[in-house]
Amino acid sequence: MKCHQKGGGLIKVKGTSKSYPCGLDPKNNNAEMTQYATVAETCIVQLYDRVRYINSSASERLDLSVNEKLQLRVSWNAWNKGDTASRGFESFVKMFQDKPETQQVFSFAKGSSVEQMQSSSKLLFHVTRVFKYINMVIENLDKLENVVPLLRAAGGRHGCSGYNVPKDYFPHLGIAMRSLMKKELSNYTPSNDRLWERLYGFIVVQLCTGIDEYGA
Repeated sequence: MKCHQKGGGLIKVKGTSKSYPCGLDPKNNNAEMTQYATVAETCIVQLYDRVRYINSSASERLDLSVNEKLQLRVSWNAWNKGDTASRGFESFVKMFQDKPETQQVFSFAKGSSVEQMQSSSKLLFHVTRVFKYINMVIENLDKLENVVPLLRAAGGRHGCSGYNVPKDYFPHLGIAMRSLMKKELSNYTPSNDRLWERLYGFIVVQLCTGIDEYGA
């Protein structure tokens, strides 16, 4: 079976009416076409979430001034110091201490002491990943629509078909994080705290939207 390039980035299989995206092997097209379709579907969903957020009402978007964005970036960099793993772990431990019921959601943390959790590669991987998402939000304060699809996809993974995390648990991590910032940053002001409450509220809304739409 011979193939030749067709317009639009497709491969035309000679002697048939079939065309395949460039790079796919027609001899193994079932698995590869399924993968291609999955990637295409993901891109469409992300584009849909991005456009929908851009076109949402002002009350549904988080609009920040230049000064507010600066305050968020400065306070995050001063507290995080590029060590998302350590800050993430500290915040999760604080959440578990303040809200013990949240620890029961994590099979790899349930019933564990702080010392035991420190040696849990699964927990450290999870907290680092969560804080990388927060860092991504900070990096995209000028274009929050860039992170909305990623946050909603993450929310979808926490629905009843995934990690099955109750939606009312999400704010607790933000509260724990703000508590640590307030304790450890000498220049952390009430204005900073209100901004972080708004920003984390935005993150929670996107996660919960993801659960409602993709987590069933």
